[in-house]
Amino acid sequence: MDRETLRASIRGKIDSPDIGFPKKPNSARAAAVLIPFVDNGDSLTILLTQRSHRLKDHPGQISFPGGSVDDDDGSPAETAIRETYEELGIKPEKVEVWGALEPFETGTGFYVSPMLG
Repeated sequence: MDRETLRASIRGKIDSPDIGFPKKPNSARAAAVLIPFVDNGDSLTILLTQRSHRLKDHPGQISFPGGSVDDDDGSPAETAIRETYEELGIKPEKVEVWGALEPFETGTGFYVSPMLG
């Protein structure tokens, strides 16, 4: 499946990428991740990362790039893009956010906004 076919198939099924931060449970920490679709020309792949075993939160886990919201982040999309750059070096201008999935609370106390792009 190519990028445009995928985007057309999910259009109307995901929220706008311009959503604000969702109301989160009081004890949860706000976070966002990018579910990155990598355009390989004739196909798409999803990029996953493995977190360092030296990190305090979720060491060694396979994950999407992302993390906690910073005070300067204006939206979940900004958090996901900033974190993707910090973790993988993918420049923000190379990321096209398509939309957002429903936020969810993790068992480790994060309230995560998944962004597709």
